[in-house]
Amino acid sequence: MKRFWTFIDEKNLSSTQKCRLALFLSSLFCAALGLFAWLIVRFTFFTTYDMLFCFMGYPALISFIILYVYICNHSFHDGNSSRT
Repeated sequence: MKRFWTFIDEKNLSSTQKCRLALFLSSLFCAALGLFAWLIVRFTFFTTYDMLFCFMGYPALISFIILYVYICNHSFHDGNSSRT
């Protein structure tokens, strides 16, 4: 998490854009993990694509909520204010 946070914080964006980028990337990453988990389990338990949305959606939603709470407690540095 620390490497992810510093990667986002090094970008020359405003703090609100950094928050949006962090939320988007973490949700996308967790949805990809859910897809990977569904692909592993699909062959033995699930025969339809209905559960794909649960496997991808819930991790993305939960990561969005957890990261939002984290962002509320740890702010980004505003990259645009340091320009001269």
